[in-house]
Amino acid sequence: MEVEAKAEAPAADAEMPLPTAKPLTAEEREARAKRAAVRKASIDEANAVEAAKEAAAAANLVKDEIKAGKIKGLTAADFDLLCLAAA
Repeated sequence: MEVEAKAEAPAADAEMPLPTAKPLTAEEREARAKRAAVRKASIDEANAVEAAKEAAAAANLVKDEIKAGKIKGLTAADFDLLCLAAA
């Protein structure tokens, strides 16, 4: 006994109306905007933390180079003052 699978052809586009989305209410739009603002603030905070870590790592690298004598004419204390003034 042989079983044959038959795939049914999808109905033509004209026969199947597209689902329509109901318009958002003002409250729904406001809730979406608030969620988007919270999400953006979270991303901005994470980016600021990462930037601060990168800046600290770069500053430590410069301080190490000063202490090793590879950068002359600037002390680590002077570099710290410059960093504070730039912030």
